[in-house]
Amino acid sequence: MSFVIKEVSFGEVSLVTSLVHESLPEDFPYKQETIEAYIKSYDEIYFTKVMGNQRNCVFGAYDNDKLLGVIILKPDNGGVVYVDWLVVKKEAREEGVGSLLLKKADQWALTNKYHYFYLYTETDKNIDFYTKRGFVYIGKHENSWFGETEHILGKQLRNKPFPEVF
Repeated sequence: MSFVIKEVSFGEVSLVTSLVHESLPEDFPYKQETIEAYIKSYDEIYFTKVMGNQRNCVFGAYDNDKLLGVIILKPDNGGVVYVDWLVVKKEAREEGVGSLLLKKADQWALTNKYHYFYLYTETDKNIDFYTKRGFVYIGKHENSWFGETEHILGKQLRNKPFPEVF
């Protein structure tokens, strides 16, 4: 499979929304009511706001015009970036899509003077995926969003913040 990584355009909000909604029942170990709550919360309005915010960055993996995966980065303060979503279509997994999206995120973060990532994930499989790519397991939030358990991981891209952060 061949694909390219590039910024997702604002006009592709519906593709991002569909990709996330498609992944929820298949890939997240949530109760049905939690999946429904996530679909309501992470709707096209949510992604329109996220993608319309100039601070945020959304990269997609494309096979021609088909969106295979997406990573959504939301800068925080002090040189830190939150990985809001990393989703890859089932048919594109084990092809390096997620890894390349993370590498592109690393490059973007360093270019834009961010030194640290953090994210939440739900499954041991995801924890393994992220730790193999430089993230460190921090802990978990029990009874977190919609009562689900979320695991916290972080990745340091450089030893200290960029001087520009201060």
